[in-house]
This record gives sequence, structure tokens and C-alpha cells, in this order.
Amino acid sequence: MARSKIISDQVLPLGEFLIRVQVKVVRRLRLSIVRRERKIVMIVPNTMTVKQAMEWAQTQLPWLRATMKKYTAHDCITLAQSNDMEHVVLWGKKRDLKVDWRSGAGRYYIADEVVVLQMRPGTTTEQRQELLKRMMREELRRKATPIIKEWSDNLNLLEPRLFIQMMRTQWGSCNTYSGSIRLNSELAKYHPDCLEYVIVHELCHLVEPYHNEHFYELVQTCMPDWKKRRKALADYPEVKEE
Repeated sequence: MARSKIISDQVLPLGEFLIRVQVKVVRRLRLSIVRRERKIVMIVPNTMTVKQAMEWAQTQLPWLRATMKKYTAHDCITLAQSNDMEHVVLWGKKRDLKVDWRSGAGRYYIADEVVVLQMRPGTTTEQRQELLKRMMREELRRKATPIIKEWSDNLNLLEPRLFIQMMRTQWGSCNTYSGSIRLNSELAKYHPDCLEYVIVHELCHLVEPYHNEHFYELVQTCMPDWKKRRKALADYPEVKEE
């Protein structure tokens, strides 16, 4: 999404946690957990005081504790540790994941709801993880490219360049100067409707850079059910909004 200017940035205690508190020119108070680093970030609109925001955050401590406990106990990304069947989530579906040990190096294929990683015997867990991450990026690009083309035509935009990477706090971002968009590789886990929403959101930012009334009217016109699609993304990273 389009970046907002940071007015202040500080780390404050909240119960047993330390949270990063950023005041920005945004519309909503937002509390989120950066899952991989176990960091808590609160974005405070400049129309609210930090004291008011911290009082609200205090009421969210039960949610923070429960979510942190869940993250410590279980990682939603299941990776192949051996040649036994495991699982991976791709496009909203839980699929069997199998490692096929053979001389062929670093390839994968998807057939009959099974994801197969072809690896040389003796490869490390880290190498298998990297292949799985590459698969997610490539699957995302394959699915995103025609969606971007369709909506670029609908909005009378030149088709933007697409970049894909792991992003810690955003599902997507755009550069209005270069006319490019960037997507979080984790989107490959979600239903394609969620991917389409993020793409439409970023393309609308190429028309209107700011989160103002014109921007939301444009998104609503393009995608009347955008709020429902956005809600489906709420579980990763975990986010609370007032």
C-alpha cells in the first residue's frame, strides 16, 4: 500500500511486551504482530494522542498474549523435512507436500493437489525451504500477471512492472513515479480473490496516491466486495484495528 509519513517513532512497554509505536498520517489505529520477528507494531493516526492509543492497546493484551502463544507453538508455513508427506497451503487449499529424491536439481511440480519438490539426495532443509519459497514466488507471478493486465486495461493504465518478495508488514506497495507494484509472496497462500483485491488496491494508487475519499470511491467502484476480501487477509500477519 502507499506509504504514509512517519511523524514520530518510539518503543514503549505494554504489559510484558515492548511495542513499537509510530504516529503517521493515517485514518485508523492499527495494532499488528510481525510474525517472523515476534515484534509488535502500533500505527497511531496523527489525530490521536499516543496516550489514548496506549490505553486502547492495553485492552488488547489478552489478544496479544494468545496470539504470541499461538505463534510460538505453531508456524503456519509447513516445510518438507523428509520424504514423508507434509502439507503446504497454496491458493487457499491445503495440499500434500512430498520430496522426490532424485538426481534432478531444484525443480518442483504440482499434480492432483500434491506439491512435489525434486531434490538431490543430501540437500539440506534450508535448500528445500528455498525451493518452496521460489515455487510460491513463481506461482504468484503466474497468477498475478493476467490479473494485472486485465485491471490495468480497465483503469486505462500502462501495465506496471511487477516485483515479488517477502514483505513483513504489507501485502503490497506501489511506486507512483516508476509505475510499478510490489506483492508479498505470502499472497500465494490465499484464495486468488485476495490477490485480486491487493492488485486492484495498488493499481488504484497509481491513479490516486493517497488514502482519501476519491481513492476509496475508486476501489469501491472497481470491486464492491473489497472489504470482504480484505477481511480474509486478516490472519497473517495478525492485525487488530479500532
